[in-house]
Order: sequence, then C-alpha cells, then structure tokens
Amino acid sequence: MARFALNVWLQRDIAFPWGTLSANLFGCLVMGAIAQLVASAARSLGSIGSPDSVEPLMKLTKDSRATVRVAAVEALSELPLKG
Repeated sequence: MARFALNVWLQRDIAFPWGTLSANLFGCLVMGAIAQLVASAARSLGSIGSPDSVEPLMKLTKDSRATVRVAAVEALSELPLKG
C-alpha cells in the first residue's frame, strides 16, 4: 500500500516511474540492512562460543542470503569442538 502511494505521489505527470524506482531502492536498502543485522548476530553467536549456538547457526546456513550463510559458517568454525 505504501509503495503504491509513494508511486502515485512521485509520478505526477512524469513519464519516468520514480515511485517504483524509489520503492525498490528503499526495499533493497532495508533488506540489505536486515541481512547485515542477521549476519552480525550469527558472528556474535560464534564469538560467544556456546554449544547452544550450534542449532541456530545450522539453520542460518540454509538462509537464502549469501551474507548470512557465510557468517553462519564462519561462526560455526569459531565454536569449540567437542572432544
């Protein structure tokens, strides 16, 4: 709904779809920020080093965002091995 409203407001008598462009750029910015936040949380779990971190980090290795998957694998590599 907000995307539509922004599109209508920005396209007043203009041929270029500024509203669509603005909404898409803003959406990409937000999604990128969320991915970075999740990746940072994964790195923090690895730094903590708790065995309880393994399960959530394993779930993050299947995330659709490459940044999150890489951070989860790196965090898993920081966890102490059971021995």
